Amino acid sequence: MKTALAGCPGTLAVLLLALFTSRIHSQVPNSTLSGCLGNQFACNSGQCVKQEFLCNGVTNCEDESDEQVCYQKVCPNNQWACPNAERCIPITSVCNGKNDCDDGADEASTCSSRRCGLLSCLYRCNPSPEGGMCYCADGMALKPDDKRTCIDFNECSSWGYCDQICTNKQYGYTCSCQAGFTLTGKQMCRANNSESARLIVSSNKRLFSMKTDGSDIKLIATTSISPVAFDSYRNKIFWANAHDSDKREFWESDLSGENKRSIPLKTTFNIILLSFDWIANNLYYEDRIARSIGILSLDNRRQCRIITTGLTKTFSIALDPLVGYMFVTLWGYSYERVNGIYRAFMDGSNMVYFKTSKYTFPRGITADVISKRIYFIDSHFDQMLTFDYNGLNRFEIIAGGKYIPSPVAITHFESHLFWADLNKGKIMKMNKNGSISTLTEIYHNTSEIPQRLKIFHSSLQPQGRNPCKQAKCQHICVVTHTSDNDGLGYRCLCEIGFIPDSNQINCTHWEIIKVGDRKGIKNSTFSILLYNPCKYEKADV
Repeated sequence: MKTALAGCPGTLAVLLLALFTSRIHSQVPNSTLSGCLGNQFACNSGQCVKQEFLCNGVTNCEDESDEQVCYQKVCPNNQWACPNAERCIPITSVCNGKNDCDDGADEASTCSSRRCGLLSCLYRCNPSPEGGMCYCADGMALKPDDKRTCIDFNECSSWGYCDQICTNKQYGYTCSCQAGFTLTGKQMCRANNSESARLIVSSNKRLFSMKTDGSDIKLIATTSISPVAFDSYRNKIFWANAHDSDKREFWESDLSGENKRSIPLKTTFNIILLSFDWIANNLYYEDRIARSIGILSLDNRRQCRIITTGLTKTFSIALDPLVGYMFVTLWGYSYERVNGIYRAFMDGSNMVYFKTSKYTFPRGITADVISKRIYFIDSHFDQMLTFDYNGLNRFEIIAGGKYIPSPVAITHFESHLFWADLNKGKIMKMNKNGSISTLTEIYHNTSEIPQRLKIFHSSLQPQGRNPCKQAKCQHICVVTHTSDNDGLGYRCLCEIGFIPDSNQINCTHWEIIKVGDRKGIKNSTFSILLYNPCKYEKADV
């Protein structure tokens, strides 16, 4: 055992060397993402620019691709963008005497067809507030340089045409599905054993589950607003005592709530969030009091922290261990972070901010690991949005207090999104394409407020390559993206109180030193494990 002491330059050098030379082990390339570094954005031309330059209103890519899909009104083919909202409506719905945009902009007093004769549209001309606009038959699109000639349109280049796999054809396209799904209709993919899916709900009174239509409600536990995660292959769910700092533990049980047992935690005080990596069998959590994101290995019950600085309030965590990415939503400004959505590698490194002015307080987030898109809600602007793993191809799905007045949680399954609304006290369901006609209320109980949602189904945790299988990590193995974006790899991490050896596989114990009270913190009864570059110290405050 080694002891770390304050004011020890030699020890400081060793620790800094261990921290800053830790390696991510790269394996066979398995990523379809860009060839740029983890903190960079890949322009369409192949040029790499800093991720923070994305959507900042300044062109940094030579081909301008860093500013081309930043919540611009990029609508699917033959649709029209409502001027004051990120909403698209069919061109044939413009100037038809019925308001389709929330503010009625599609039915402006200037609606006419006066320009149609001059436009000489190859297919058809529709009235518009500007005096008319050309459009094309399905499978065709207007030629960009003349806006009147119709050419073949590649539907697969845009989001929303297919749930999963899109194959472009001349004058059309076909959709197909990944293994474990069946194509339903033209574009929707239905999971095998779809009827077995359960929506897990955590409210201010209890933890329970239901079918995805809101029926067959079953109690899991009596607890208040618990963070929830699940392991569909072992039929297990995990939750924590979010509002009881005296019980520093996770709970594990079957989906029914049976076979319940506790999983004690070390130096953890207020667990707010949970997310499960089903590839490496690691449970991610956020400790609100310690302001850190940590990992608990369910293989050996070892525990470590991966993000310890710049966190204020983390409201949601979503993982994709198939590519090694973690997405988090943060509230509250710090000297390092601002409100927004961040992407990081699953070892906590390479944290980048998805910059945009179109959201203020992102709250819930869910990752579609098949289509590689994230869906999230903003509780200030009352909206639901989506973009891909690089922060591009951004679309608003639904917005406005009429439909989504105060969203607090979101999840997805097959072609649908589910969210809990704080004002309405309801759980809502809608198609991912944002069709208002599919908006459905599936649960409403005036005596409780749903605040956390998770869908329990194996299709949300597809099997993939596990780089940790052949790893020889002494403590914790984390599946993570590689720093050069050329594949999925792993990283060995050490339990709290240990640091990595020079081989980045084994761990060396460092003495935990107890120190006295700290000024400025009063009326507290907990202990926090603090770390500085020269020692670990346990502060009783």
